[in-house]
Amino acid sequence: MANLGLPGPSNALEPFRPVQEVVSNRISRKFGPEEVLSKLRVTAERQHRQIESDMEFDRILWAANQSKDQMLAEETFVAAAAQLWGFTRVAARAMFYASDVNDTARLDKVEYLLLREAFVKNDEALADNELIQEIQLRAIYFKYVLRRPAQRTVFNTVLTAAEMLDLVRDLCTGDTHVQKVAAHLLPRLHSDKETIPLQEFVGTFMDRGKLQNLLDSNSMSVNDIVSNVRDARDQRFKTGRVVLDGRAESAYLSSPLQEKKGIESDVVGSEAVNADMELDPQCRAVGGWRGPMAVARTSEEYGVALQVIKVAMGLAQEAASSNDMLDRDWLPNGAGLDRLLGKGESLQANKICLLAKACQRQFSSYPSLVRVRAPAKVFGDIHGQLRDVLLLFGLFGMPYHCGGDIQTTSYVFNGDFVDRGEHQLEVVALLFSLHVVYPMQVYLVRGNHEFRDMSENMGELGFLHHCQSRMKKRWRSVFDAVHSAFDWMPLGAVVAGKVLVLHGGLGDGTWGLRDLEELKRPMQELDCDHALNALWSDPSDSDNTMSRGVHSNEERGEGAGIHQFGPDITQTFCMREGIDLVIRSHQFVRQGYKVMHGGHLITLFSARNYLLDDGEASHNDAAMILLATDLNGHLRVHPKRVAFMPHPDSVPPKESWWKNFS
Repeated sequence: MANLGLPGPSNALEPFRPVQEVVSNRISRKFGPEEVLSKLRVTAERQHRQIESDMEFDRILWAANQSKDQMLAEETFVAAAAQLWGFTRVAARAMFYASDVNDTARLDKVEYLLLREAFVKNDEALADNELIQEIQLRAIYFKYVLRRPAQRTVFNTVLTAAEMLDLVRDLCTGDTHVQKVAAHLLPRLHSDKETIPLQEFVGTFMDRGKLQNLLDSNSMSVNDIVSNVRDARDQRFKTGRVVLDGRAESAYLSSPLQEKKGIESDVVGSEAVNADMELDPQCRAVGGWRGPMAVARTSEEYGVALQVIKVAMGLAQEAASSNDMLDRDWLPNGAGLDRLLGKGESLQANKICLLAKACQRQFSSYPSLVRVRAPAKVFGDIHGQLRDVLLLFGLFGMPYHCGGDIQTTSYVFNGDFVDRGEHQLEVVALLFSLHVVYPMQVYLVRGNHEFRDMSENMGELGFLHHCQSRMKKRWRSVFDAVHSAFDWMPLGAVVAGKVLVLHGGLGDGTWGLRDLEELKRPMQELDCDHALNALWSDPSDSDNTMSRGVHSNEERGEGAGIHQFGPDITQTFCMREGIDLVIRSHQFVRQGYKVMHGGHLITLFSARNYLLDDGEASHNDAAMILLATDLNGHLRVHPKRVAFMPHPDSVPPKESWWKNFS
């Protein structure tokens, strides 16, 4: 047995004395569902708020496979809150416990509605509501409790004096206090000029005791200035606490006595833990690293998806180390589907439908605009060219937890997965598998080709014809299952709060991120103007004066309402929405990526040799973009390219053209 809590050895300087925890009464008051709804004034004219909340609640439960007991667990809520509203983990947990008025450590539909009204909607009609105010105050209190390392619950806890001081200090740095202090200080410092040099700044404070008078008049002291300097440390190399994962990836190599098993993910064995060890709560990891929306390792979906990923990553390594070839000549006529899913139409159809339904559940819990952590890799149009994507994986890092970088890097695939290419179903199977296994690391953004009308109207190049040619008997069930998942797919992503990823463009630029986030799904048709332009519009290909503003986009159909936008539209949009860069796809570009609009917009394309029948035009590279923080704390853009393959039937590019694009 472990010796925690027992006296130390005879030569110990001092015996072990356990710390006595201070226990307080529970803060929560119990309310019945009817009482909560009554206090929230859910009358007939406000009924739509409850319906909207209940639908959102059901989608989250469905995506996390928790719909049986109709109660929302903490970790599931934390993951959903990060996507739906961008809440941090501590803030989400504080709101969760503050709204848990029945002390069950889970939320029901009424408590979830209460949470949304208190922290998301900010309705002026409820500003003076006593229940809302109590919930908000409880959340502030719980925030400081949950900031403690390894703090798992808020029950039977009290704030320390130091935590209360932190609370007061943070309150005093709010906008109201800042404005009050600025109104007193700034006019005294420099009322007639917009800038102040260093010497004048120091001299103004130091002249005849003026510094102390200024500080006293605003209830401040010299210590406030000292603390401000002392706390302004470099945050780039800081992280959260260190925790231990309960699983390990184990590699099994071939030997004369044992067949090679490859790499497997196993629970950490007992011999990897020293005898009598009792894990410090501060070292304990919370939840699985794949997130609560990931399918269980024991589920059928996980087994199918992981096998697809394993085979695909092997093909990626193989493609990166072998002689190059065009995608259409590589594993043609369904041979790639046989490798990924096994042979037999019925088997392949069942697996694709299984993956599609699992993805549909996960997509439904996300907003139309998802939030993505950096570092992140962004991919452009794929159009069924699986080999090009696998080359980018094999050369620049794979989305796999055994030999890849998925545990440290997010992946964003920016639409147009299907139509035109040889391996459309293979691309769908792989991307769906990645999302099923890694839903918090892999994000699929919808393109204009992920709509039924595009799949049906493109003839032999379209996804409908592709399904019919690969699945003679089961094509309808596969086509419907895949598009049912597409209907729930997000329409954009924001990486690190600074980079907007969407398939088409900004249109007339009059809409914003909130408009994109609030688009209703499932979406089978593009009947909203800013959704249409988010998936279809194009930027002007020049930054000159004539290209500024909004223009008609005749290439996308006259009178279709699809715009072409200039560099001023992009810069205004970025400034208004607080972002620095827009990454879009939708158009093939020679080098796989093209920097435009003063550096605030990049067009990205990930399918090589796209226009095979157009001679020199087919010589385009495939590219992806890595977004990662550099040593200066900046989010740096790293383009990665795979060069085009010269085709024997096409005319080689002219030397002058090659120099211009090199």
